[in-house]
Amino acid sequence: MQMLKKNEIHRLSVTEINDMGYGVGRINGMIVFTAAAVTGDVADVRLIKVNRSYAVARIEKLITPSPHRTEAACSVSGKCGGCVYMHVEYEYEKQLKRENVRKAFADHGLFPVVEEVRDDGRIHRHRNKAMYPVDGALKIGFFRAKTNDIIEQTDCLLQPAVFADIVEEVKAFCLENKISGYDRESGKGLLRHLYLRMGEATGEVLLCVVHNGRSMPCEEELCARVRRVCPALVGVMVNENGDRGSKITGERYRCLWGRPYLTDVLCGVTLKIHPNSFYQVNRGGAELLYDLAIDEVEKAKPKRVLDLFCGIGSIGLAAAKRLEGIELCGYEIVPEAVENAKENAELNGIENARFVCGDLDGEVSGLDALLKTSDLVILDPPRKGIDETLCEKLIASGIRHIVYVSCDCKTLARDCALLTQGGYTLSSVKPVNLFPRTKHCECVLTLTR
Repeated sequence: MQMLKKNEIHRLSVTEINDMGYGVGRINGMIVFTAAAVTGDVADVRLIKVNRSYAVARIEKLITPSPHRTEAACSVSGKCGGCVYMHVEYEYEKQLKRENVRKAFADHGLFPVVEEVRDDGRIHRHRNKAMYPVDGALKIGFFRAKTNDIIEQTDCLLQPAVFADIVEEVKAFCLENKISGYDRESGKGLLRHLYLRMGEATGEVLLCVVHNGRSMPCEEELCARVRRVCPALVGVMVNENGDRGSKITGERYRCLWGRPYLTDVLCGVTLKIHPNSFYQVNRGGAELLYDLAIDEVEKAKPKRVLDLFCGIGSIGLAAAKRLEGIELCGYEIVPEAVENAKENAELNGIENARFVCGDLDGEVSGLDALLKTSDLVILDPPRKGIDETLCEKLIASGIRHIVYVSCDCKTLARDCALLTQGGYTLSSVKPVNLFPRTKHCECVLTLTR
């Protein structure tokens, strides 16, 4: 096999797209990954990285475009790296994600039925949350893929257009008042991030300004100016983050104006959402996802439901509201989220729910007793999935039904492999495209003892 060398140009036929959104082909027998390439493309590519087992390339000239290729609707999608499928026809994107779910399970020797990918009908403007980094030159936008360089861009096709209006106004305010941006190399400068959330059902918007200090100059003027740009604004917060690391927010929040939360309605449940609360970024997709999960709960006819990783209570409270007669216990590590969940239960008049604060990683105290008195567990863990200790506890408990909501099909498949070894069988897998144009896909399934 002739060795490939960096900067060589070769003709590549793309045979597939992997789960990271890279087109895949072979040159002289070596596998080559190419960004923005689509199955069926023939292109002249430049090799930008060559290892012993694979190479990475970029397209220099497209010779024959794939029938699945479409014009990217965003001018910077190829730079920020977030929307890896922006140049792919949407129906083909859903096919790719369904196949990615199949592969993830097959890698663990599991072959459940994977249903067609569902969505809420929206490709763009579905996100209700945005984090805009700021640099020392007051450039505001999005990080260039795999770097700390900022691409200056305030509007993103995945986000509400009003977010860009707010960001532009904050930038103008900072320039006029000589407020510095944050330099990541020196650790100097004030403004680090702008953090925005919207309640789609209510229209409410919450702004959080993340800075490297104790206060912002001219805070009252800032609030007044942003309110003029966005009448739907219900609160302006600041967050203090003096950490030199990559963490976006610090521990301390302060409300400058309005209230420190917004509200939204999800699956008929009104929710208070604070800046540090977990909330699905696509409300329409989340309603579809949670309805599927609650359908699975309803089929099992449980009396007592344990909602692990419950966050602010969104899934469990929606289940408790829809399914009369069940008793709900939510379990969550973040104390503020537990208090938020209690508030949300009271706000919706849901009396058959309680919430407990506890750590679900590693050794879990108090969970054994809850498992013994529950008929069904809802799991909605972060992307890393659940650990072996929790898997073992679930198996040892003999709990009959587990409804698993996952944002990463690879960790879902890994966890299901352990649970099936412990005596559980899988239902079909229901993928939901909460994150169109990105590589991510959520799934719901049920494991039954």
